[in-house]
Amino acid sequence: HALFARALDDATVVPADLAALPSPRIGFYGTLQSWVDFELIAHVARTRPSWSIALIGQQLGDLSAIRGIPNVHLLGQKRHDELPAYCKGFDVGIIPYRIDERMAFVNPLKLREYLSAGLPVVSTAVPEVQRYAHLCRVATSPDEFVAGIEHALAERDPAARGARSAAMKSETWSARVAEVA
Repeated sequence: HALFARALDDATVVPADLAALPSPRIGFYGTLQSWVDFELIAHVARTRPSWSIALIGQQLGDLSAIRGIPNVHLLGQKRHDELPAYCKGFDVGIIPYRIDERMAFVNPLKLREYLSAGLPVVSTAVPEVQRYAHLCRVATSPDEFVAGIEHALAERDPAARGARSAAMKSETWSARVAEVA
């Protein structure tokens, strides 16, 4: 939590490669692999060409669905300790995972990281994310995903960012160990 809450700190500087993109900036970080729904990202980018879609991560999957779309930006792989500064520059964090049988067993840590950074989050219907629907938006169709981002962009309240971050203070490994002990 403390690492990603740095996104709320005025002293944290948004990295130049992200800062150069026009706002709003819709961000994702993680391995760009087959479980990421690139067709969904393409739909979002084509539906809202004024949005910048920033994707951070190692490219291991077939990215043909998003190649050549002018508002989709592949920023490459970054160190984990750099991600809070990227979160500061995101207007919305997304979790665009394909929903299949594998997703029943996925617990995306990026959800807690995004929320610790205070970001509004829009996700596909990953079961673990649905447990946090009170803190983020869960979409079951491409159009719902776009609408979820629109709602998140309209939410500019710094208090809401602080509340999302505060909600994650008990979601740390040390808090879990203390709870179990």
